[in-house]
Amino acid sequence: MSTSRKEIDYALVEEKRPPLYTSMKYWGKKPHNIWNEYIRTYTSKNGFYLDPFTGSAMSAFESFKAGRKCFAFDLNPLSSFIIEVVCSDFDQKKYNETAARIIKEIENDNQYANLFCYRNNCVLHNVKWNGNNIYEVCFVRSDGYRFCDKPNEMDFDSLKTQIDFSGLLYPNKEFRNAISFSATFLKTIGKTYDCLYTNRNLYVLSLLFKKICALSDEIIKKQLLFAFIQTVHLSTKMCVPRSKSAKRDFSTSWGRAAFLSSKKQMEMNPLLLFKNSCWGKQSVESVLLDAKKCFKRKPRIANINETSFNNLSDVDIWYGVVGINSLANYIPSETLDFVLTDPPYGGLIQYLDLSSIWLTWLEIYDKKYSPNYDAEITVNNEKTYDDFSNDFAKALLQIRKALKKDGKLVLTFNNKNLLVWNSFLKAISSAGFSIEKIIHQQNKRSGESNVDDPTGVSASDYYIRCIKRQNLIKTLSAKDTEKVVLETLKEIIIERNEPTPYQVLFNAFLCKISVLGIDLGTMDIDFDKFLNNHKDVVFVVATNDLNRAGDYWWIKGKKFNKNSKKTLSNRVRIYLEELFESKRKYTREDLFSLIFKKFPNEMSPDIESLNALIKEIAYIKNDLWIRRGN
Repeated sequence: MSTSRKEIDYALVEEKRPPLYTSMKYWGKKPHNIWNEYIRTYTSKNGFYLDPFTGSAMSAFESFKAGRKCFAFDLNPLSSFIIEVVCSDFDQKKYNETAARIIKEIENDNQYANLFCYRNNCVLHNVKWNGNNIYEVCFVRSDGYRFCDKPNEMDFDSLKTQIDFSGLLYPNKEFRNAISFSATFLKTIGKTYDCLYTNRNLYVLSLLFKKICALSDEIIKKQLLFAFIQTVHLSTKMCVPRSKSAKRDFSTSWGRAAFLSSKKQMEMNPLLLFKNSCWGKQSVESVLLDAKKCFKRKPRIANINETSFNNLSDVDIWYGVVGINSLANYIPSETLDFVLTDPPYGGLIQYLDLSSIWLTWLEIYDKKYSPNYDAEITVNNEKTYDDFSNDFAKALLQIRKALKKDGKLVLTFNNKNLLVWNSFLKAISSAGFSIEKIIHQQNKRSGESNVDDPTGVSASDYYIRCIKRQNLIKTLSAKDTEKVVLETLKEIIIERNEPTPYQVLFNAFLCKISVLGIDLGTMDIDFDKFLNNHKDVVFVVATNDLNRAGDYWWIKGKKFNKNSKKTLSNRVRIYLEELFESKRKYTREDLFSLIFKKFPNEMSPDIESLNALIKEIAYIKNDLWIRRGN
């Protein structure tokens, strides 16, 4: 393992996401530059890095960019598909010609014309529904002009068109019995995957799919299937119209990490969506061009389901559909320098169920994309928190066996439910790891935890660094556990020396209590309830009208002097002034990085408060913070 760098003991600053990572809809994408820094720091140049929950495969590509060899595994077959596409040869001319030909063929299809081109010189872009009623239709004219209109007889007549699906394939399997598919959803949408689409959208998707699968060039076929699956979710009934105030009549999204059915729906033209997935800002073309730019050469990849591992080979990325509890079948003992992964958040996101919207199409193309739901580590209507803890502990044992003696494991995790946290910490201990450091990493953009909790409490991750040494979880009485929790909370507030917002207090508490290794299961670990039980007894609370970080908590009976130089806000303000005295201009990344190093973890100010402090001293111009005149 590398010894030339110091440990990463403070939060890093997330950079703008490049086109390589902006196209594919995948829940909970992580900051690429931060992961790159971790991989560089903890993996030697000739060593191996593992991400057993690789998801969108960002970690595999960042490992390659960092010049490290890696294993990129996931139970989700979609991960393997993404790796194969991004690492494929890109013949841009052939790709463009093939995509354009398919699109032209569908534009000339009689049924498509009747369904989407029934107004003169106009193509139907989207239809907005309220229940079973259409209230707005939007079109694109042949000259590119876009307009919205109230529906008329022509719009209603197009819905009566009889559609011939003969010769077309589409997913019509039933939704499985899982919490992802609620009774309300099934009653509103239907019981099978084809019910996710209106008939005309299903027809266009099926026709597109047939034409792509008929291609003889396997590379182009996969690249266009990648564009296709980026079209699929936006073509469903789960997409909702944006408010009129947003002035985005031609845009929608599948915004929540769940299968939902709203009364208001936005039916988008799949062919127009496919065009945008082929070319443009967040397209497959932009991904493959950026991959060429980011990669010094084409990555050498090998599917470990088809090729046995050889540590002397020149393979850069070993990938495959591998459940973490079968790691030992693929990776020899003490092979890995480093493991950095984003494990399941205790059922917060049902990844395989969500991915089924794409996999149900891909498995028609190739059965290897059929998911194995039974091996998923999660909490659902079949698996409890104890099951999650036991399954995760078994998974960590597999990682421990594959790690070198001085290898390190970093887990990113966040879940507001302390019952899940407790299960998570127990799993780490029972697998023979001890926590060396926990870093609170504030995110620039929302991950899956914040999608689940839009209040912002979870808009961050914890980077939990572990070493191969067991630190047994201490079991205390309920009274003693409560005492430790109270002392920890008071210690955080005293260190900051100012009333502390709920979100900051919660994040700091998790960092500190996790390192102590205490079993929280002996007390009521509903954090909100615990705090409120001690309100006006141990703590006093003040309303926070400045941001969404929650109300301010302070220790009852302790005096607070907001003008004291010892308050965290004033310490940060003084440090900012010193920085701008020595240098007049800073990028956001450089400035935040300096602050996070100076005030790490529980002492780091939240992003909104930090931005407010910087604005007192500097203004922003051309993406630079510049000191004000005085």
